Amino acid sequence: KHGDAPAEVISQIDSCLRETPNWQLGAIGTLVSGPPKKKAVIFLIDRTWEPILLPAVQSVENVFKNNINADDHVGYKSMGDRWIFELSEKRQDESGKLKHIQESAELRGSPLLYSSMNMCLAKLEELQRLDLSAWLVVLSDTVDLTDPWEYCQKEARAVTAKLREMSKSDLNLVIIDSKAISGWNPTNERWPFFGDSVKDFVQAVGSKGYHLSATNAAEIQQRFQE
Repeated sequence: KHGDAPAEVISQIDSCLRETPNWQLGAIGTLVSGPPKKKAVIFLIDRTWEPILLPAVQSVENVFKNNINADDHVGYKSMGDRWIFELSEKRQDESGKLKHIQESAELRGSPLLYSSMNMCLAKLEELQRLDLSAWLVVLSDTVDLTDPWEYCQKEARAVTAKLREMSKSDLNLVIIDSKAISGWNPTNERWPFFGDSVKDFVQAVGSKGYHLSATNAAEIQQRFQE
């Protein structure tokens, strides 16, 4: 019964259903359809731990091939390290981007999660003005070894604040948590802060924040697909 329907059709529908509880008489607006919203996706992966490295790279490759459209923007960042390739449209040197992904299964970088997330969010923020659906996809055991500790805490707070600010537009956050695979220093006194920070990040984004746990290498790919 949308606004583009002929008036006589709307009248006939109303005459039949006017006794239905909460039935709205008259046209209910025009149906609007259009192409799907373009995406800007950044993959941020921790390449410092061998057990999770290969499945992470393979997962990025699969998503790049099957879920990123030619006119979507995509970037690939190594945590605590360089950009493997910076954010640009997939169709701009698509074969080169794919080759960079396939060749990225090498140990590099350092577990500087919060500063790396801030760098990625800054890149995504530049494109939000283009009305793109922004996605930050993070694979990490949630450890951040920024030193000194006070600076690490400051970086985490900055991530939360930026996520909250950017969530007013179309921002999606996916954290694939490989803590169960990593096994890094389970008695370290920083773990409660790491866990609380991830909760803060997801809550800052609201319904578009996702914290997914991966308990083995095979599950990393499954979580990426989700």
